[in-house]
Amino acid sequence: RIPRHLNSLQVEALQTLALQVMAQIESHRQRALLTQAMQARERSHAALHDSDASWRRLFASSATGIVSAGADGRYLSANPAFCALVGRSEEELQGVEILAFTHPEDIAPCALEVHRLLAGEVDSFSIDKRYLRPDGEAIWARATVSQMQAAAV
Repeated sequence: RIPRHLNSLQVEALQTLALQVMAQIESHRQRALLTQAMQARERSHAALHDSDASWRRLFASSATGIVSAGADGRYLSANPAFCALVGRSEEELQGVEILAFTHPEDIAPCALEVHRLLAGEVDSFSIDKRYLRPDGEAIWARATVSQMQAAAV
C-alpha cells in the first residue's frame, strides 16, 4: 500500500536519497568522461608515435638527401643519403653552418635565396649548387629548400 501523503521526514528522506542518486549518476558520468578523455589521449599519443616512427624511417631510408637546420643556419640532422653525397657523417655536420661545404662560387646565390626565404618572399626554392667533399671534390646537386613553420600550440 502506497501512502497518498508523505510526512516531512519521509519527504526529507526521499530528497536526501534523490540527491545521493543524482550525485552517483554525476560521479559515473564524470568517470565516463575522464575515461573517454584518457582513451583519446592514448590514441593521440599512439598516432603521434606512429607518425614520428614513419618520418624517421622515411628520413633514414630516403635515396634523396634530407637535412634539417636550425634558425641559426646550422645543421641539426642529416640523413644517410645526404651524408654520402657530401662525404661526411651526421656527427661531422651537426652544428656546422649550412654553407660551410658549399663551393665558394655558389655561396652568394645560395645566401640570396635563403635571405628571400627567411624574408617570406618565397615559400621554397631550388638551386643547383656544388658541395665540397673532404677530398676537395665538388659534387653538383639540386638543393630544394623550404622553411618549416613552428608548430601551433
